[in-house]
Amino acid sequence: MGHIAVSAGPNMWIWTGHENEELYLDLRHIWRYHSELEQWTRLKPRVNYSYMQAYGLSGSTAVVINDVLYVICGYSSFGNVSVIFGLNLSTLEWIRLDTSIHEKPSPRDKLTSWVYNDRIYIFGGFGLPLVGHLNTTGEYVEDESTTLQALPRGWNNQLCVFDPSLKRWSNPSHKGTPPCPRAAHASAKIGNEVFIFGGRHKTLRMSDLHCFHLDRDTWSGSLITSGPMPAGRSWHSFTAISDNRIFLYGGFTQDEVPLSDAWVLDVQMLEWSQLDVPGDSPRLWHTACYMANVGEVLIFGGCSSNILDHEKEDVLSNEILKFKVGIPSLERLCLSCVFSNRDILQTEWHTLPHHLREKLDCRLKVSESVQVDWSSESSGESDEDDADVDLVALPWPFL
Repeated sequence: MGHIAVSAGPNMWIWTGHENEELYLDLRHIWRYHSELEQWTRLKPRVNYSYMQAYGLSGSTAVVINDVLYVICGYSSFGNVSVIFGLNLSTLEWIRLDTSIHEKPSPRDKLTSWVYNDRIYIFGGFGLPLVGHLNTTGEYVEDESTTLQALPRGWNNQLCVFDPSLKRWSNPSHKGTPPCPRAAHASAKIGNEVFIFGGRHKTLRMSDLHCFHLDRDTWSGSLITSGPMPAGRSWHSFTAISDNRIFLYGGFTQDEVPLSDAWVLDVQMLEWSQLDVPGDSPRLWHTACYMANVGEVLIFGGCSSNILDHEKEDVLSNEILKFKVGIPSLERLCLSCVFSNRDILQTEWHTLPHHLREKLDCRLKVSESVQVDWSSESSGESDEDDADVDLVALPWPFL
């Protein structure tokens, strides 16, 4: 559970998480979904360090800068960690970027992140106390249920910044009133503003909205919105889809109910609008990526049951939910029409430019591929260091 997803060009990249409470996916498992070809590819990155071979995480956060995927913090079989890894998406090579223990954030998971001026910002999360780590600013609230444990944990509202060019963390001061400590919240960046919605603080799943002005290092305090409001929630997605709109989907309510509602926030008017979503596809702890090339938000994975009901097995998903929120390119529309009418038009494909014919041929290959038998596939992983590619229908269900 707790995978990450990022978009880069036409691709959505999926990594990490765990399939159940005991089995974490390690650095050798990464998936790429091509949004135009609707094609899943399983890739095997190169790992330079032997101790990284078995490293697995859930509840991490991730961003892409200059074709490098950065994965930050999370929860592993060792407990909470504050590592940062980089994956070169061109060479598929993992690199560890750690600094000393006193120069990085406290170990945590269920945090959020964004990029501004080629620097990585992280906010909040659930994990170890701030003492002994970067601790210039930020508040920590201990979870009373962990007080007697060897390593008590809790929520924080710390804002930290990582500069990849210097490989250095900082904990800058800021102005204004920040959100209270929280985890399993979500954020979306539009221009030089980041909006943060919801999350869990102690026993409360919240519905408050905050804005951080990146050019002024200033928090807005809780914002007042108009129109009907989404219910308080955690483990939801919050995705920028234009220069003034953010798409909210799913999550987990105060009453521990998985949600399947969709909302759009107009950040200029500070107004919520609920969308009429057909069917019922509840998701929590899923991921969402806006693919501008096809005008779609892709919701992947997650849990559709009460994740805190330990008497029942979690119901996980490996489906992609697609929400059309923009206008696809003319090329995309034409190729879709040609492919849909391939029984009539396929004999004429050879007259098309090479790059268009290649896209149609690849999509045809995908449509004719056979579903993988996952029960046998999972035990056939190679330990070789070379990058490996498998064309498959869908990855394992995981959060």
